[in-house]
Amino acid sequence: MHAARQVTRERGMPIRGVPQRVAIGERIAGLSTRPEWPEENWRRTDPDDFFIPAEDVVNSFGQTVMGSHLAASPYKIHFKTLSADEMKSAVKRLFSITTDAEDGSDNMDEGRVVLLELNNGGLSVLSCAAADSWVGRLEIASRPARPEAVMRDSAIAVALAERLQVCAPSELVLRIPRFEHQPLVLCAIETDSAFQQSYANLTIDLADDATADVAVVHGANVFSHHRLTLRVGRNAVLNQLWCHAASEAAPQGKMLLERKVKLGAHARFSDASVFVPAGVLRVISNIVPEAEGAEANCGTAIVAAGQAVVDYEPLQDHVSPRAQTHLRAKMIAGQRAKAIFQGLINVERDAPGTVASQVNKNLVLSKRARIDAMPRLRILPDEVSCKHGSAT
Repeated sequence: MHAARQVTRERGMPIRGVPQRVAIGERIAGLSTRPEWPEENWRRTDPDDFFIPAEDVVNSFGQTVMGSHLAASPYKIHFKTLSADEMKSAVKRLFSITTDAEDGSDNMDEGRVVLLELNNGGLSVLSCAAADSWVGRLEIASRPARPEAVMRDSAIAVALAERLQVCAPSELVLRIPRFEHQPLVLCAIETDSAFQQSYANLTIDLADDATADVAVVHGANVFSHHRLTLRVGRNAVLNQLWCHAASEAAPQGKMLLERKVKLGAHARFSDASVFVPAGVLRVISNIVPEAEGAEANCGTAIVAAGQAVVDYEPLQDHVSPRAQTHLRAKMIAGQRAKAIFQGLINVERDAPGTVASQVNKNLVLSKRARIDAMPRLRILPDEVSCKHGSAT
């Protein structure tokens, strides 16, 4: 394949000059390379960090991708019933709770908890006997991945999506139906990877009128690219914890986390995100109210120390009328760390009545630490209420 190249275009037109996706069964002769044309939101993080040489790339099974044939092997799914004590221990390990201090796990209702562990192309579904009646109603499937670009009109995002398809050719889909209770779904993504690279593509689909609590924890590696897609149905309510912490096994790792949240009519999404990187971390979160009346309230905390570099790009992409999105982000940088905030509120012409805000507050603890904040607005219609602000 030839190197991808961005060309001049009108907003909304397809991006040209980017290699076509590899079809299932086709031999992989090359990978998308970094587009030559610079993009403003990539000027402060080197995109080459996430375009590792093709000959060094392996897939989620640890196999070299160059010269292989693209095969969407289904996830190997394993169900296991745990005792209450085993479940509490598993939850403590997931959140790195190593003390006996009160952490809330002793008060955990095992009947509403299920733990999903995604590692090396396999999935373990862990639950207690008290949850068996409803865990069996979860719909879990894997299908050939066709990841879309996490951002519109970005050649770099398209090229990265094409790489993700090759490295994680199977997308794991979890559908949560409407239950009589409010389930707690814990997802551990590549927290016990057997390889130095990890790739994952997870979609969580919450049914109409359903309510759920979801926590997604990403493991660290030498190189990682993880995609999380959340689809929140009409009148559904989703509360999420999204987090990543550095690992001693990969203290200088490079990681790309991408999340896209699609909200149905009158859906409600509440989010708390926590990131504590050690190497290079880029986080792209795209909240898209796809129908009228959707609402998202997000809070993010980022702590960077040592020589860590974290680039946080939250997007609130309004394409439907009378929706609300709000973000509060706090960043702390110490020692020689660098943190970047690149927030964007985008309101298309078809989204009058939008109410949106982004507030970013930062704290620098060292003379050699640095935080760059660039909140942005792009508003096309009248009759909107949007605000942003940043303070360091």
